[in-house]
Amino acid sequence: MQKVRTIALLFAPLAILGSLFFAGAGCEKDKDTDDNGNLDTFFEDHPYVGDPRESGNRIVVVTPETANMSDIGEQALFSVTGGEPPYNWDTANANGTISPRGEDTHQAVYQMGVVADNTIIVWDRNGDAALATINSSLTPPVISPSTAALQTNQTSVAFEVSGGKSPYLWTIVSGSGSLAPTDQPYTVYTRGPADPPNNYLIKVTDANGAADVATITQY
Repeated sequence: MQKVRTIALLFAPLAILGSLFFAGAGCEKDKDTDDNGNLDTFFEDHPYVGDPRESGNRIVVVTPETANMSDIGEQALFSVTGGEPPYNWDTANANGTISPRGEDTHQAVYQMGVVADNTIIVWDRNGDAALATINSSLTPPVISPSTAALQTNQTSVAFEVSGGKSPYLWTIVSGSGSLAPTDQPYTVYTRGPADPPNNYLIKVTDANGAADVATITQY
């Protein structure tokens, strides 16, 4: 009888501890549910907010945005900020070339090949891009008058050029007449003695290679 009482005394604390554990488990509310045990309502009331992350500036900016150029071989330096290097550079047409500089290619030099407009294109490793404009600030050469007539009793006629870039060069395209001077913004054409009545051409070319042509009708 003494032995039975000893065993009962040994197991009594365990029974009390177990009842306390299950009672506590029954009273504790699931922390991921609301008071009614509704999981969806809990997340509506406690939306997830992630930790803020710092991101780089993805806006690619090229400077200058516009360059005015007027000479063949003239160069302009462009720089890019923002985005993620390395950068790629290109031109919209073949009027000039663009050459990257630096290890991260954040600069490039545009060289004018033809006195004409162009567009610079730069984009970063993510494909974000920016544009710059090349404006040709020089008008092409124009001969005045564009047509002239030499009557049978006339031997010469004067021409002048506007626009373009000096120095100029005057040449005869057809006929055996002469031009003087040949390196100024003006010239005088003199008919050739052996030229029969016909249409003859003269041309002026400027320092950039741009040219214009005038017609002379001889009677």
